[in-house]
Amino acid sequence: MPPHSAPPNISQARLDTIITSLTAAVTIVERLSNGVHTPFLQPISNTIRSLLSSVQTVKRNKNDCAQMMEKIHDLTYGIISLHINPETKTDLSPHILNQIVEFAKTLHKIHVFVEAQQDKSRIKQFFRQGEMNTLLKDCNTGLQQLLDIFKFQAGSLLNDAVEMRNFGEKTHQEVLELIGCLADETASDNTSSMTQLFSGSQTRYEILTHSSK
Repeated sequence: MPPHSAPPNISQARLDTIITSLTAAVTIVERLSNGVHTPFLQPISNTIRSLLSSVQTVKRNKNDCAQMMEKIHDLTYGIISLHINPETKTDLSPHILNQIVEFAKTLHKIHVFVEAQQDKSRIKQFFRQGEMNTLLKDCNTGLQQLLDIFKFQAGSLLNDAVEMRNFGEKTHQEVLELIGCLADETASDNTSSMTQLFSGSQTRYEILTHSSK
């Protein structure tokens, strides 16, 4: 199906909503990237920041852009949850680390697509319409594959997109504080202290995740 646009007022409202929520999420990832050693968190946060800027001025296919930004939002919180969940701690499996790398690659493709939706985009000059449709399909396929994996790994935090957005809005400051504790402990490279941190944080984590339900 070719890219399409919903009525401007509906699409713009949808974009405005997700921009606000995703901005909060990427702030947490930025804090996280400063304290843990998970690869590609900084490039991911940088690309999302750039997307947040570019998507505000798209002129075409706003609904497609909004849908992808919503999925990016959910995946971003999936990554956050894997780092603060006492069950996964900071010992992420090679498989999950590989998916984080794939997320970074998919974000780059999405950035190309979003940039091409500007009125005077130079990128669009290099794409035929069919190629743009293929790029959009690749972006959505990549996002959905990652969502399926993160739903399995991150559990209830990704079960419902609306719940996830509410989670971010209600607990943003609490998560920042928890990430701050995590960063402090990781910087000390003290495994024993890290274990104690997550044990002590379990109640807080459960409060955060259940408060959104």
